[in-house]
Amino acid sequence: MPCKTESDLPEHQRELVWVDPPIDYLQQHVTFWKQKKKIADKWSEIKELYTFHQNPNNPKALRCCHTCNLEFDTVPWYMVHVDTYEHHVRRCNNAGLPPPQNPLHCKLCDFVGLNKARFRAHTKTFTHCCNLAKSKGEKIPTNEKYCKVCDQEFSSIRAMQVHLKTDKHKHQVLLGEQKSAYNCTICNLCFSSKQALEVHFRGKKHKIQAGEESALPTYCQCCSAECKTRKKYLRHCKGSKHKKNVQSASANS
Repeated sequence: MPCKTESDLPEHQRELVWVDPPIDYLQQHVTFWKQKKKIADKWSEIKELYTFHQNPNNPKALRCCHTCNLEFDTVPWYMVHVDTYEHHVRRCNNAGLPPPQNPLHCKLCDFVGLNKARFRAHTKTFTHCCNLAKSKGEKIPTNEKYCKVCDQEFSSIRAMQVHLKTDKHKHQVLLGEQKSAYNCTICNLCFSSKQALEVHFRGKKHKIQAGEESALPTYCQCCSAECKTRKKYLRHCKGSKHKKNVQSASANS
């Protein structure tokens, strides 16, 4: 059976509304009910007793909170509500007392957890451990799951060790040392891996820069127009303006 948590509580609670019992019920089960109806506390007890008779297997009186004026689906959900911080605050307000300290609030990090599990997870984070060490005047711990070079934090030490062996990390280390293991001196470009460098060598831009291939024309002499890319040049040649200029040049010649 799944564990009941505070985050799921709103789906199992609603505003507490008591139903007035019918006159037939009052005449049969309640003595002096007309006098008791004028007394608020007595009338509330009568309405609670009526709901118990309506559903004795899941009595409403055992699964409602008069302090917060809320009704819950079952008694276990009511017990979850009783442990919440909001319920304790409401009780203190009704008694004229200062509100209690929030057990899910971390003063060191100014963090508020949605539930106890989230709060426990926060106490294990590197940020919380650093703030805790500072407050105690102790040495700040080192984060074995954080890579300063790549500014990246990992979920486990094993994931961190795998990252240290990647080409991406090694490339960032070389960049910090003003070096690059995979660079193209012809195009003045650097790459994070050997595979990326090999892909660059096979590209047209590199081959044109290296003189292995001649650059395809992007200038139209007939229209005296320079296109930024080969694709735009071919599109220009198919246009009506270009064709008109070509026909004019042919007629003049």
